[in-house]
Amino acid sequence: MILLHWKVEENFKVKIGNNIFINTPNIVMYGEEPLFKIYRSTSDGLLGIDFDIYDERGIKVATIRKGMIVDGNEDDFIFVRNFDHYTIIEKTSKRIICDLKKREMAGEVELELNLKTYTKKGFLFEATPEGMNIESNFLSGNIIKDGQVGIFIDAKKY
Repeated sequence: MILLHWKVEENFKVKIGNNIFINTPNIVMYGEEPLFKIYRSTSDGLLGIDFDIYDERGIKVATIRKGMIVDGNEDDFIFVRNFDHYTIIEKTSKRIICDLKKREMAGEVELELNLKTYTKKGFLFEATPEGMNIESNFLSGNIIKDGQVGIFIDAKKY
C-alpha cells in the first residue's frame, strides 16, 4: 500500500481589496491589534483567517473563524455559507459587507476577501474588488511580500 502525503505549503498568498499579501501574517494592523489573523492549520494545512465584523457603533455583527462564518446577527444580516465561499449581506440595503473566497474559489490566491467593517472605535475599513480605502488613501493592485506588517493604521489618530 502506498501512502500519499499532501505537502503543507509554508508560504501563503491572500488578496484583500485588490491588493495581494504574500507571507505577511499581519495584513492590517490597527494600532497594536491586527484586523485579521492569518495562519496555517497544523492539522490539515489549510490557510485560516480569523476576524470580527463591527457596525459603525462598534457593535460586533459577525465572527469569522478558520475562514468560516461562525456567529452573527441574523436579525439584520443574511449569512450565505457555501463550500469555500461565504457572504454576509445587510438585509435593509442588500449591500454585501463581507465576501470571502477560499482555495479554488479564490483563483490565483489561497484566500480572497472583500469587506466593509468598522473597528471597535468606529474607524471604517473598506476593501472592495476595486481596492482598499484607508483614511484618505486608496490602495489597489499592490503586492506586499515577506513583511511582518502589511499596512499600519495609527489607532491613536483614528
